[in-house]
Amino acid sequence: MEDILVIGTAVLMNNDEGHRLTGIIKGITSTEVIMDFNHPMADKELHFTGTIVSVRPATPDEIAHGHVHGDGGVHH
Repeated sequence: MEDILVIGTAVLMNNDEGHRLTGIIKGITSTEVIMDFNHPMADKELHFTGTIVSVRPATPDEIAHGHVHGDGGVHH
């Protein structure tokens, strides 16, 4: 186990709900390991390009919820 306790090592873990998380070891003390669970692109400046393929009016449900619903219903 101690061979993975190296700063910069990615460690796969599960949260309380069983979801997989990847954490990067950022620091190690005698009593704790400091982990970073941010996405690797979290501190990067990103630029996207895209094309608008269609435009439609918002539905009453979308207006009430304050966000777009995907084809076939709500996609959260």
